[in-house]
Amino acid sequence: MRLEKLCFAAGMCGWLSYFSHTALSQAVISQVYGGGGNAGSIYRNDFVELLNAGRDSVNLAGWSIQYAPAAGGTWQVTPLAGIVAPGYYYLVREAQGSGGTSDLPAPDAIGVIAMAATSGKVALVEGTVALSGACPAAVEIKDLVGYGSASCFEGSGAAPAPGNTVAAMRKNGGETDTQDNQADFITAAPTPRNGEYPPLPVQLVSFSATIDAPAVLLDWATLSEVNNFGFYIQRSEQGVGSLADIPGAFVPGNGTTSVSHAYSWMDPSPAPAQLWYRLRQVDLDGTVHYSPEVSVDATILVVSRLGLAETGTLQIWPNPFNPAATIHYTLGVRSEVELAIRDILGREVRKLAEGIQEPGAHEAVLDGTALSSGTYYCSLRTSGGVWVRRVVLVR
Repeated sequence: MRLEKLCFAAGMCGWLSYFSHTALSQAVISQVYGGGGNAGSIYRNDFVELLNAGRDSVNLAGWSIQYAPAAGGTWQVTPLAGIVAPGYYYLVREAQGSGGTSDLPAPDAIGVIAMAATSGKVALVEGTVALSGACPAAVEIKDLVGYGSASCFEGSGAAPAPGNTVAAMRKNGGETDTQDNQADFITAAPTPRNGEYPPLPVQLVSFSATIDAPAVLLDWATLSEVNNFGFYIQRSEQGVGSLADIPGAFVPGNGTTSVSHAYSWMDPSPAPAQLWYRLRQVDLDGTVHYSPEVSVDATILVVSRLGLAETGTLQIWPNPFNPAATIHYTLGVRSEVELAIRDILGREVRKLAEGIQEPGAHEAVLDGTALSSGTYYCSLRTSGGVWVRRVVLVR
């Protein structure tokens, strides 16, 4: 992950993150509570909770949780230790106040930092040297949560302000991580979870959507599952409202298993638009969890209403290819033709044919010498419609 600090006119700073992933790959801060021991609080202590929703265990030896006031640049340090297995939480107990009625569950690490209830900054750091400055951008910082009126945060804004009776809690049990504190966190009653807490019911380690003309293919994988009834697939079109279940789109889960499983589902008739997909995972007891959203540009999937047999055919051989492929197409009628190669974003990279063509068999050669390896789409546009075929260049 590479972090770039952005500062705005009002003196507020945030981190813009460059991190390519479909699932969490390391421990993150999943909950922040600074109201411990205050009036109205249940718990006597402040706490920070971590979650490892990645594929591998994380060794926290030599790491630390660090805290600074909302606008301050002096950081306090709590050293960490121990290994967090995939899907498990890690509880860091901080300072005790004079109020509250209940102790936290047994902590995995203990500190003495008195955190502010409504505003502050918490960092997970690979190291124990105190950070410096109101918005540091050290490479050792693995996660940052600015909450309330904090001057430093990930993404577009700080997490919503917690208080004496509510914590700043990462969505979806801690799994949601879009690198934006404002979008990833909500406030809710504090729910401290330690290393003995039951692991996440389903550990989703990947989720992707790709064009597989004329459809969209969804692929996802789990590392383990607990009481998993299955997955409902949700979809939304750009500007058409919130994500909703696709009628009949359900993939059964594998109940309880410690073995990884791969899943896929094909959306056979997507609209030619920018599409968003999400998994609505349901436990056997009806509890619902949501995956992160993934997006795909399906604007190139324009399908003729007339039917392929009435106006032509489109075939590519060999496919995958290197360095060249021959594109064969047959027209049923005299037609205006445009044959083009587009990248996965729908941008034209090569024009192979254009103009009026007579009925019958035609062919064109796609020379991939100057193209990068990867997936492309061959689109044949005629007076009868548009057909799209996927073509893969493999070096």
